[in-house]
Amino acid sequence: ADLSYWAWPTDKPYTITTYFEYRWGSFHDALDIYVGYGSSIYAANNGIVYKVFYDGIGGNQIIIAHSNNYYTWYAHLSAQYVSTGQTVKRGDLIGGMGCTGSACTGTHLHFAAYKGIPGRGGQSFNSMALYR
Repeated sequence: ADLSYWAWPTDKPYTITTYFEYRWGSFHDALDIYVGYGSSIYAANNGIVYKVFYDGIGGNQIIIAHSNNYYTWYAHLSAQYVSTGQTVKRGDLIGGMGCTGSACTGTHLHFAAYKGIPGRGGQSFNSMALYR
């Protein structure tokens, strides 16, 4: 599978409100991207939806498994339009930008990238690296 090109996961124009960096005494292992409440969230690349879930911290979330053991993670969604096991193509609409979960400080997409399965030994890396 060709992962040479990654699609940006939101509409444009967007604002990056937090980078992959230390903030408030802990490491923020994702990009926070703001467009507007309910705006479209897209699959960053071809893959299989690994998990669609809700938890009290990240709210409505989607994790997509891509080839070469890459994963992308989308959190705080207002809506989830895909289901676990579904095949997605780069640029497919998967959700809406929102502010679900206690870790939400205002509407944004929490967009994380992993090499390996998140929460099962996978390592997060700066998702901006996908676009360089």
